[in-house]
Amino acid sequence: MRLLRRSFLALAVSVFTWLCHAASAQSSAAPASMVAGLIKASNVRGDVRKVNLTSKAEAPLRNGDTLVQDNAIVTGSGESSAVLVFANGSTVRVGHSSRIEIKQFLMDPLEVDIANVAALTREPTKSQTDLRLEYGEVVGNVKTLNHAAGSTFSVSTPAGAAGIRGTTFRIVYRPTGNGQAFNYQLSTSEGVVIFEGTSTAGRSEVPVPVGREVAFTAQINPADNSIVISPPTVGPGGPPGGPPGGPSLVPESIPMSPEAAAALQDATVQIIQVQQQTRFTQVELQPQPGTPPGGTTQGQPPAPGQGDPATPPGQAGQQGQSNPPGQPGTATPTPPPAAPPADPQRPARPAALPPRTTPGDGR
Repeated sequence: MRLLRRSFLALAVSVFTWLCHAASAQSSAAPASMVAGLIKASNVRGDVRKVNLTSKAEAPLRNGDTLVQDNAIVTGSGESSAVLVFANGSTVRVGHSSRIEIKQFLMDPLEVDIANVAALTREPTKSQTDLRLEYGEVVGNVKTLNHAAGSTFSVSTPAGAAGIRGTTFRIVYRPTGNGQAFNYQLSTSEGVVIFEGTSTAGRSEVPVPVGREVAFTAQINPADNSIVISPPTVGPGGPPGGPPGGPSLVPESIPMSPEAAAALQDATVQIIQVQQQTRFTQVELQPQPGTPPGGTTQGQPPAPGQGDPATPPGQAGQQGQSNPPGQPGTATPTPPPAAPPADPQRPARPAALPPRTTPGDGR
């Protein structure tokens, strides 16, 4: 009987020890809490402004400035542009007359410093990125994402969203001139991008592989201010399942245009040059004590334009007013004429814009 009790006690101790080791191993393998990732600005040219989406404060963007989620970039006309390098290795070049909002950028802290972003082939940790191109042009180079762990990267527009897993791409979303329609173009030069949008045939997902693109016109429906995709006619025989020579019901990938290929090549060269000169350290991504997981505090002093006293008077509260005429964004189907801009280098700012009501555009 005594031997049986000893055996039972030894078994219990063994089980308890195994459970402790298992719990310890599980704890050490648990992923770190995601923090707000850091973004560095480079090759800033012309009129480029940084907007704090919370305080609405604006300030000129300078080389070396840092950004986080809930910031936006607005570029002027002409040669205005900027390159933004994300701490997960992704990089975007924002073209002239553009507005892009960083709706979300979270990532696990770095395990080692990144001495050369260009040398990365995969993202260093898990990340979640959501960008919103309100209008303009963006070229992106995204390192292969850790999709199995939950990493995501998307660029939405009022006409639809592009889901990216690791690729080089270009998105253009610009008004046609009448204020009620926009031309959309998504081109891929590396990897695969998935376009997601809603057309007259309903919600659709269109793969856009290397050397292909989708292009269409996004019309604003004056009845409800929704956006309707109008793909071009596909070939003399029409689209699959449609009438001969009739319009396609959903966007279809076509060979990339020479103009898109040239723009991608030029922007990619610039992106790689910037990546070679950009580094990130573990210290830069350490959250400030007391910051909740996923908070936007980086443990660094606020950059200009993020609510600091140095913001020029009269620039706060202008977010959302720099859209070009006809940009979907508020409640008026036909916006009134824009007042002449005070600065000839900056685009006009209309007083009211129609609402963003596109289903499936990532909002």
